[in-house]
Amino acid sequence: MGRRLVVLLLLLVLGAAALPAVQARGFDMYIYMYGHSSNIHEGQSWKAKFSVARTSLGGSYRQDAQFRICFSGSATLGTDYFVRSTFHGNNMRTNGNCFTDTFNKGYQTYYYYIVPIEDSDDEQNETLIATLSQAPGNPWPSGYYMPSSHSKATFRIIDND
Repeated sequence: MGRRLVVLLLLLVLGAAALPAVQARGFDMYIYMYGHSSNIHEGQSWKAKFSVARTSLGGSYRQDAQFRICFSGSATLGTDYFVRSTFHGNNMRTNGNCFTDTFNKGYQTYYYYIVPIEDSDDEQNETLIATLSQAPGNPWPSGYYMPSSHSKATFRIIDND
């Protein structure tokens, strides 16, 4: 039942024609980012959430898989917002505007939260874009596939001053 539901959801997300073509090319694992474009308001505890997931089409979750998330846009990481992980239980340590994380063996989904930083600066609303990619120097295991249409999530921080 669970596997059928995942395959059905993938068909809806990626398109019915994409699944057989991807499987025919030898891919057995999708890795993708999921996040609704949303507004985040300064001064509110509400956070925007996005996830990075891998879904098996016959492969196993027995391998570690590193991935990288980079942030761009007019909002500044560390000044306007920070990123928190539910898996790691704390703020993500970044190298510049990026961080690298690893799907540990057996794990399928990691959740991240964009948390706005309250300030007294009167500024314009700002955007941030989270982009998923392979970690430099650490290719994904054989059989992994990332659809480019599911590699970005966009958020807007609404100023309250």
